[in-house]
Amino acid sequence: MTTDALIGSVPSSGFPSPLPNINPRISVKEFARYNFASPRVRNSILRRQKFKKGEGIFRMKYYQPAIAAIRDYIMKGSDAKVIQDAVSMLAAELPLKNGLQRYKTEYNIQAIRQYFALYGKRKFEILPTPKLNFVKGLVTIGTQPDLCVREDGTMLLIKFDFCKTPEDKRFIPLMLQLIRDAARVKGLKIKARNIIVFDIVERTEHPCPSSRAGLKHLVTKLCREIEGKWDSIDPTPSQGAGHSN
Repeated sequence: MTTDALIGSVPSSGFPSPLPNINPRISVKEFARYNFASPRVRNSILRRQKFKKGEGIFRMKYYQPAIAAIRDYIMKGSDAKVIQDAVSMLAAELPLKNGLQRYKTEYNIQAIRQYFALYGKRKFEILPTPKLNFVKGLVTIGTQPDLCVREDGTMLLIKFDFCKTPEDKRFIPLMLQLIRDAARVKGLKIKARNIIVFDIVERTEHPCPSSRAGLKHLVTKLCREIEGKWDSIDPTPSQGAGHSN
């Protein structure tokens, strides 16, 4: 089973059961994960995305408190008090939480502090975050950046990576390329080097690769496969198929 090391495994219980996505829709990180996955794991990824449950959905919301605090910090002129207040508010919740909810709060506190230590002195200006999707056939890949900022007159699209799992680092180039393509379709004039993953754990930045060799063929192949499988994906694995992430 593969999970993000910071968040651990997530039980299948406790998630709502909304209506499934009729047409294939998958987050950019899960699409990149799908590229490296075995056939069984690929079906598991599609199941989570189609029925909007499980770890893939959990990851999307896990660090929202940290991202909201970072956004607020930048919007308020990089005021350190914003960071202090956000950490204090989350810390005050810790005695009231247990298990995964406590871990989530602790890791969000850690993420806020790490961002401040690494990037707190950079002069960003918040810009409206564009709504980006990459569409191929019937498949929609959600390529939404976490932040859109201006630094020294240059627009940056930023995704955060708060995870320790080494395998997740393999996903980054494909994620960035898809965000780049979605931005181009949207009409955004932005260079590859200005689409960035801020790797909070590794304390580094990953700019989008400039080379797109083989990307179109790979994405077309994966999207056709996803489109072909989507209707046959059931809410639960077939008997004997097992479960894997």
